[in-house]
Amino acid sequence: MLDTPEIFKSSWTGTLSAMEGEVTIAIGGTALIGGVLAGWVLFSDQITPARFVAIHRAVARFLAHVNQPVMAHVDPGKPKTVRWAKMLDMGAHKMEMFPDGRKMLRTETHVS
Repeated sequence: MLDTPEIFKSSWTGTLSAMEGEVTIAIGGTALIGGVLAGWVLFSDQITPARFVAIHRAVARFLAHVNQPVMAHVDPGKPKTVRWAKMLDMGAHKMEMFPDGRKMLRTETHVS
């Protein structure tokens, strides 16, 4: 099981990686950008379904403890990333153009 590192518990910002032997299968984190907490994750093509489930659960636990919205941009051309954002209860807000010309879907968690 993946646990939330202490650095995230104290400031809600930081990075972490998931390893399988010598191979990094995922890396991600959060950063405070202009007063908004932005999340990001990159997955290796070598990630197994079981490891994805473990990472999903760890990210969901983290999001459940954050007391502010977390924003993420999702590539609408990658259905798996859109589906994962929905699984994490991130609502889609609008398409945004990146400086390099890509259009990304801005998503955000809801704080109750």
